[in-house]
Amino acid sequence: MQIVMCGLKVALLGGFVCALAPSMRAQVQCEPQAVAVAQNFIHAQYQGAAIGGSQEAFKEARLLVIQDGEPPASPIVFVASYKIDTDVVVGKECRVTIMYERLGTISPNSLIFKPAKYEETAQIWLVRDSDTWKVHMNTGQYGLPPHVGADAIKNWLHLFLNPPLDEKTAKAKQLLETINKYN
Repeated sequence: MQIVMCGLKVALLGGFVCALAPSMRAQVQCEPQAVAVAQNFIHAQYQGAAIGGSQEAFKEARLLVIQDGEPPASPIVFVASYKIDTDVVVGKECRVTIMYERLGTISPNSLIFKPAKYEETAQIWLVRDSDTWKVHMNTGQYGLPPHVGADAIKNWLHLFLNPPLDEKTAKAKQLLETINKYN
C-alpha cells in the first residue's frame, strides 16, 4: 500500500490516482490584453468616469465596456488607491479582483460623506467581444458603484459650485473641504 499526498488530502491507494479539489487546481490567468482593459477601466473609474469628474475618463471607459446594463450609480465610494490583485479565467470570461483602499462613501443626492476606512476586495468580469476584451456592465457581472479618487471627486463637486447659490452648493463646498483634508 502506498500513501500519496494530494493537495490537503492523504489517500491510501494501491495505485497512484489523485484528483485535486477544485481550489487546488492550477488556475489559468487572463490574457494580458484582458488585464490591460481591466486596468484602464478601473483607472478611468478612479478618475471619475462614472460621476462626471473627467470627460476624458468617461470617453475612455465607454470604449472598454459591453453595453449590457447599467452599473449602480450610488453611493460614490471614495478611495485612496487601488490595485489589481488577481486575474483568472472562468469559463470563457476573465475575472479580475481589485483591492481598494476605501476611505468612505458619498451620497450623490445629499452630498453627505460617511467615513469608513478599510481595504475592500471587489471583482469585475470581462468577456471577449470580437477581437478584444470588454467589461460586463450588467448587474449580475458588475455590481460596483463608482470607486473614485480625491481629484475626481473635487472636479465633480466643482460642478455644484457655480451660481446660483443654493443648499446643494453649500453642501458641495463643505464636502470639498472634507475631501481636501485627505490629500
